Amino acid sequence: METQARAVQALYDDGLFELTVGAASRLVYVRRSERAFQDAKEWASAYARLTREIARYAQPGWSVVYDLRFARGRNDREFETSTAEYRRRIFTLFDQTAVVVRTAAGQMQVARHIREIRSNARVFFDLRTALAKLGLPMALADAVEAPLQPELRTANFR
Repeated sequence: METQARAVQALYDDGLFELTVGAASRLVYVRRSERAFQDAKEWASAYARLTREIARYAQPGWSVVYDLRFARGRNDREFETSTAEYRRRIFTLFDQTAVVVRTAAGQMQVARHIREIRSNARVFFDLRTALAKLGLPMALADAVEAPLQPELRTANFR
């Protein structure tokens, strides 16, 4: 199990999303940063790239963890409407999906999104609990929470 935790590859960090893959454990880990989107064009571009990248791993036996603990909450109509399709894809591409949130308000909002699209995604407050419920080793938490390498941190992914 420890070997699986070490076999984690950071794919990119565009300042809005960090994407990490653990091939041995069949995990896609997405972390939303605390940086706010500047406008609709920026969030559409960032979500489009993210969904394209994670779709490459949407195969039987793979899981996705979408970590929103650092994101600023946002539930305005423009944002929710224009990101609905991306959310649907993230929450339904994989057999097993876990969303990790920081607050009860975040839990309620994500639970509403999950119900609206009839996803089997589950919401958690703790990454280790989410991994355990997905049947993955908790040792993966340390590996995926490690910061990405500096050469992957770039804003040129738009």
